[in-house]
Amino acid sequence: MKKWKAKKAYCTSGHKHDSISEAKRCDELHVMLAAGEIEDLIVWPQFWFVINGIQVKHDNGRRLGYLADFGYVQYGREVVEDVKGSKAVDSRDWPIRKALFKALFPTHDLREIRPERRKGVTRRPGHTKIGAGE
Repeated sequence: MKKWKAKKAYCTSGHKHDSISEAKRCDELHVMLAAGEIEDLIVWPQFWFVINGIQVKHDNGRRLGYLADFGYVQYGREVVEDVKGSKAVDSRDWPIRKALFKALFPTHDLREIRPERRKGVTRRPGHTKIGAGE
């Protein structure tokens, strides 16, 4: 069952992504990799949350971690990317997961990639932006 309205999509490298935006970003990153702009591209890198040597776990025993969309090295710095939709559809756990990641992996640069909306497209039929066309 899908959580959001995103449609699964394949990138040109054959990875099945959770959204069209994520697949497009994967294509962009592979072009950057081929051009030498980034190195060591990883699709879906996994990071486990360990505090004071103890693996953080859910009540049911499952390990707590973060599965990013992409990881790579740019200008000698490790970068982790997560492709997101609009802020309105962020999952409830994203803010705490992001805060934990930043605290536990301070040497990584966490980037949220939010695709730009097309201009002139409204989300709801009949909905117009206040002040538009005045």
